Amino acid sequence: MHTVNKAYHVLKQEGYISLDKRRGAVIAVDVDKLQQLEVMKEQLRIVLARGRCKNISRQEVHGLVDEIFDEYELHENR
Repeated sequence: MHTVNKAYHVLKQEGYISLDKRRGAVIAVDVDKLQQLEVMKEQLRIVLARGRCKNISRQEVHGLVDEIFDEYELHENR
């Protein structure tokens, strides 16, 4: 229970959700997409640099990204 509450707190603090007593957690529609893309870009720089050091190719990275997006779509359609 503490882990879930902490996760909700972090998501709310970062602007991903808003908490409504009647409806529960609601995805926030006012998330600044451009700002989030910049954050992702910086995080990806680090991950990709580590991958390059281990000789992971662009095609392998693209395959991983496609795989992860496919997993999200599977969960969304349930």
